[in-house]
Amino acid sequence: MSTEIKIEISPEAEALIKRLRDTSRLLPKAIAETLDRENELTVSAIQDERLSGKSSKGYENVGGDWQQKKAKRKGFQWRVVKLESLSGKQVLHVRSNLLRKSIRRSVATVNGSAIVSAIGSNVKYAAIHEYGGTTPAHVIRARNRKSLAFRFKGDLIFRRQVNHPGSKIPARPYIGPTIAERKTMYKTAIYATITQLLGQETP
Repeated sequence: MSTEIKIEISPEAEALIKRLRDTSRLLPKAIAETLDRENELTVSAIQDERLSGKSSKGYENVGGDWQQKKAKRKGFQWRVVKLESLSGKQVLHVRSNLLRKSIRRSVATVNGSAIVSAIGSNVKYAAIHEYGGTTPAHVIRARNRKSLAFRFKGDLIFRRQVNHPGSKIPARPYIGPTIAERKTMYKTAIYATITQLLGQETP
């Protein structure tokens, strides 16, 4: 034989439980919105601090020409915000401003227990400068003149086209290091969002 004793919690405790339920429901969306705001700041930092170098020779150090309409048809090369151990600061030289203007963020999404956001570019040469790589062999043809002109062993050579063997491009990351530099700012902003939902003061 047993005796059942019912213990009712106080109205204050019930209110706290309700608040915690509401918080757990609203928190993922609030953090996603915080990531979006921080990513906007990161995009600005990439553009201002990593993609604003001026070339004394007037050439862009980020690859060849690429038409805007073609770039829009290409898939985005993303680097997800989860990044570790990145260091060093390099500034890529700017000629066309295409790469600089193409940097954008994705909208943060809630995926199970994770909240995912990303920053990237859809410009053709964006990925090779972030990660490094080798360009394939290709043919260079004269476009605006009847022939190409270049010097080889002191002699001036004219050709309608030349076979380029390809180039090895070193990694010159500009997205990853900027995200890494702002990790503390991301953490601070997310912590502030959580404490605000809980109705607590940030320290």
